[in-house]
Amino acid sequence: TDLKGFRLSSSAMGFGAGKVDELAVPQQQHMFEDAPTHSAPDPETAGDKANPKKGDKYLKIACLSFGLGEVLGDMVCGGMQECFCFRNVSACGLNGENCPSQLASCEGRMPNAKFAEYNKLFCLKTGCDLEFAPLFECKK
Repeated sequence: TDLKGFRLSSSAMGFGAGKVDELAVPQQQHMFEDAPTHSAPDPETAGDKANPKKGDKYLKIACLSFGLGEVLGDMVCGGMQECFCFRNVSACGLNGENCPSQLASCEGRMPNAKFAEYNKLFCLKTGCDLEFAPLFECKK
């Protein structure tokens, strides 16, 4: 069985005359979307957003403080409580993509002599600090 000189044409193989044999292109693989990025306020600094003394116009009388801050932002409403060896933070606000976000955190800490509570609702801030500080202070 000598096959020299024998040529198999594409029409003899059932492809029809004049068609070129091509390799089939593999089907496109399904690609996963990139993982969405999530962001929430940092528990270490979120409580500072409720503190009336942090960069706002504020008034302090004895241990009470009142302030005006930004309306929206990382914390729209929330608060922070600090007592002896624990710190509790809760915040609702907008993340970096201006989408609603929420944070709740409670942690134990080394004991200190600070007792404080700060609250924020839109631009209004209130605070109560029981630590050694001036009795009257006003900042514009």
